[in-house]
Amino acid sequence: MDSTLDDKLTERQLASLDELLLNLAREAGPDNTNRIVRAYLLAFSRLPNEQERSALLQFLAQHGQQIENDTGGKVSGTAAQSQALSAMCLVLLNTNEFAY
Repeated sequence: MDSTLDDKLTERQLASLDELLLNLAREAGPDNTNRIVRAYLLAFSRLPNEQERSALLQFLAQHGQQIENDTGGKVSGTAAQSQALSAMCLVLLNTNEFAY
């Protein structure tokens, strides 16, 4: 694949991520369980099963904490959780289920 196609694919993925994050913030509120459910509905048109929901709740908690640790506390609280949510959305957008 040439770089032009890669650039277009990346651009489309980023636009999808931005849209997903805006919808999540507006529609799901601050609760991570609601955010996960909404992300699944937007990305896959289905609800997450219990295993998926549990894994993503753990991911958000651990990733948010890792962001705080990696930045020496400069990014914390809501900002760290927003970055963790963005990372979760990238994970969802890079699944085979989303691609097909």
